[in-house]
Amino acid sequence: MIDPQYDLVAIGRPYMDIIVTLPDDRLLREFGFPKGKSREILPEAMRALRAELSQVQVFPGGSPSNTCAVVQALGGRAAFIGKVCNDAGGRQFREAFSRSGVHFPTADYADHLGNDAAEITGTCIAIELPNENSTMVYCAGVGDRLTAVDMDASTIGAGKILYLQAHFLFSPASREAVHHGISIARRAGRQVAFSLHDHRMTDENATEFLQVHTRDGDILIGNREEFDQVWHSPALLRTKANKQMLIVTDGAKGAYIMGRGEDLHILPHALQRKENTIGAGDAWFGAFALAYNEGAPLQLCGDFAAHVASEIVGLPGGRPTTSWKRLAHQYLADVRGHRQASDTATTTPACPESGQVMRVFLDDERPTPQGWTHVSWPDEAIALLETGAVQEISLDHDLGDDVRGTGYDVILWIENAVVSNGFKPPRIIVHSANASARIKMEAGIAAISRLARSTTD
Repeated sequence: MIDPQYDLVAIGRPYMDIIVTLPDDRLLREFGFPKGKSREILPEAMRALRAELSQVQVFPGGSPSNTCAVVQALGGRAAFIGKVCNDAGGRQFREAFSRSGVHFPTADYADHLGNDAAEITGTCIAIELPNENSTMVYCAGVGDRLTAVDMDASTIGAGKILYLQAHFLFSPASREAVHHGISIARRAGRQVAFSLHDHRMTDENATEFLQVHTRDGDILIGNREEFDQVWHSPALLRTKANKQMLIVTDGAKGAYIMGRGEDLHILPHALQRKENTIGAGDAWFGAFALAYNEGAPLQLCGDFAAHVASEIVGLPGGRPTTSWKRLAHQYLADVRGHRQASDTATTTPACPESGQVMRVFLDDERPTPQGWTHVSWPDEAIALLETGAVQEISLDHDLGDDVRGTGYDVILWIENAVVSNGFKPPRIIVHSANASARIKMEAGIAAISRLARSTTD
């Protein structure tokens, strides 16, 4: 099996997004575009429109590629599979990923008949008029021209999550290729996440899609409007019964995470700006995926995602242009603590002999009660928990070095072990004097109890 190298591998349509501000609607009338609406046009019409525009802003775009850019900006690693031409747009798109560090292994489109000069990289133009909603004009270009050869097994197999849009399953040009990509991820033991983000999802293919998701998917994300098309489908109910995860984003109301023993309402983060929300949903899932892969509880994953989505609002192009690693560390430092190697030598408590049971006391200064085994750091406690001999564990939170870890890291490890490996948790006690940390840890213990009960039902 290939070792995971990427937090997220996304399959999507690449777009070059162009924003232009015009003084009046003359150009819209000339091309026959209704104000404030969306219109899909052919490559030759897009070329003609582009030739009429000057003083534009150009950004690489497309929903899954924006998600990859967010993962990378937060300090994760992402890879993107999508088709571009060897034209100006395609070269700009590829250069943007090269600068950000997103791995982009897909070859440029080449028509076997030599007609690729007639094709273009996907392009979306937002035309802004005074006191009017944006008029969106787009051409998918070669975005759906994926083949099985493009499904790079070394990339997909190395991604913790394969993320793709539902519409690919119904595109004649890409359907077979995408199913091949899903099978690669499944054989490698990776999770598969589907996005409902596509304005052409119909009632007819929604039911078919959910059947595919029930079989092959682990996570399903979409906004409220997209879920409304399929909300009462029997296939969706089966998805929920199978404990797959459903994520519904709902604008100013926040988001909802359902499944796997959880039913959470994630409140939106306070917005500092009130501009358009392009890219907010893409950023939400990028942050969620990063935190989820790090083993964070779902509530923390959602809170982190909401914060990152709020940072995207109003940014030109809907993706970050600077590093956001500090923001990720702000939320995930505790989760990462117990995985960081110590720079100083430590003495690991002796593992119990076969059949022996233990009571473990994690603390940096309190005296250890009689009959308990003392440990100073989360990794030492976790090493003993892995033996399966710990009957009871008592946890402090603040241990003197938050980079090395806190007692909450032990809670997170136990929660992940229950979900991933069916681990039977010991009795857990919190003896920390840190009031806010105690509340967080006790909430984690309650989540562990619910998860443990669900695995035995």
